[in-house]
Amino acid sequence: MTEANLRAVSEKTRQLKRTLSRNERLETLLQSASEVATPIVYGMIIITDAVGFIPMALSTGVGAEVQRPLATVVIAGVTTSTLLTLLVLPLLYSFTAETVSAEESNA
Repeated sequence: MTEANLRAVSEKTRQLKRTLSRNERLETLLQSASEVATPIVYGMIIITDAVGFIPMALSTGVGAEVQRPLATVVIAGVTTSTLLTLLVLPLLYSFTAETVSAEESNA
């Protein structure tokens, strides 16, 4: 996270071609921290959800007939949404962006 923050301040300094003021540095650091922290928190939630439901999915005791399907659905849903977010959405975006830019250049 620190490396990303330093990189953001360096990039902003290079873009503006001057030294950033204290407020500008703070604003850049806060923006960079929020951009980096969001995927980290999202990943932590996914891992804890999936791992937390594994005992429920493997249970054989009283009430397991209700718990197992619920846990299976949650684990599958979290895993599927993660794969869609990380793999499918960027592919769709790149395909759509190429199509739109090709149509704009032809117009």
